[in-house]
Amino acid sequence: MGSKIGVANSLPESLIFDEILARLPVKTLVRFKTVCRGWYFAITSPEFARVHLAFSYLRQVFLINISERNIRSLYLLPYKDVDDDEGLVKFVTKYYQSLTLVGCCNGIVCLCLRDRRNCFKKFILANPATREYREIDNLCGDYDVKAFGFGYVSSIDDYKIAVVYCDSNEKVNHVYTFSLETGTWKQVVANIAGEDVNKFEGGYSSFYNNKIYWKNHRFMKDGKRDKFVFSIDLITEKWEEYPWINGLSPYVHVDLVVLQDRLAFIGEVSCQNYSDVWMIDEAGDWNIWNKVFSVDLGYGRRFLNVSDSGIYLALVHWDQLELIYPSSGPSRQSPQSTYWFKRGLSLVKKTGFYYDTFISPFGKIAHSGAEISCKQLEPNPKQ
Repeated sequence: MGSKIGVANSLPESLIFDEILARLPVKTLVRFKTVCRGWYFAITSPEFARVHLAFSYLRQVFLINISERNIRSLYLLPYKDVDDDEGLVKFVTKYYQSLTLVGCCNGIVCLCLRDRRNCFKKFILANPATREYREIDNLCGDYDVKAFGFGYVSSIDDYKIAVVYCDSNEKVNHVYTFSLETGTWKQVVANIAGEDVNKFEGGYSSFYNNKIYWKNHRFMKDGKRDKFVFSIDLITEKWEEYPWINGLSPYVHVDLVVLQDRLAFIGEVSCQNYSDVWMIDEAGDWNIWNKVFSVDLGYGRRFLNVSDSGIYLALVHWDQLELIYPSSGPSRQSPQSTYWFKRGLSLVKKTGFYYDTFISPFGKIAHSGAEISCKQLEPNPKQ
């Protein structure tokens, strides 16, 4: 026994923290903070958070926003360890009435909170693993939030929220970005003032290559719809408009998403059980799109997302979530795991990916001495 302790004590700290502890989930590491004072400060340091982040993607799971009786909740669905997964797990309790998923980057989940009248109240930047959250109040109380997005810009090491406000006539009024690092709002000069925002797809966006994208359309004088895409560059904070790509007209429904780190359109084929996936050029050139694959998951299944390893997430008959794993043989992919939710009362609003990290929703502000309270996500809040 003594020799084993001696070997452990002889290990360099860099090996212990950077190669061993950095591979463990946050839930386990939180307990290790009580080992000694040195471990506490090492595990809670921003440097360790960055090292730990490099391994966190290995624990990636699907993140799903489901609306149940007009109450939107978040769920986690593991997919890597089929035999050991916990199934569909409630992500955040009903501490808040209704949570809309804005986006998720590096374990920081951005949520939109609305009241019972569906009016925007505030944004929440949350790290559920460390039970920290940061509330960001509505900047323009006289206007409603119609579209939003969230992303991380590695070149400036900052997380940003983009918001499109509209007036009582459903016309675009202001566009702002919020910086996690500075804790301030900044107005974006956008050439969309007066645009009709009814078709902002519920505000949902996609983050790709430092930009947040929304699909929209405007009605022309002849009554036809002009489809296009808006974006905000989170580095330059400039607003851009892109034309609708060729090849999407045959589809009854089109989603703009990010699949396998590429911006993509998912087109649902009318009266058939498959979807086509169009991806942007690897260089990110908007003028170059290619139909890279088609997804045929069988009758009654709607393609929602796909992992880097080719595991599909599908919606089945509107009341089931299904994980479909790649087949090792010549036969078509077959479902491996099925998860039910309330029949006829639920609707999948948005999907993404989540993994636990130590990244703080307060950024550098949390270490600057500013008087900001760090609240805890209550596991069983009193109603």
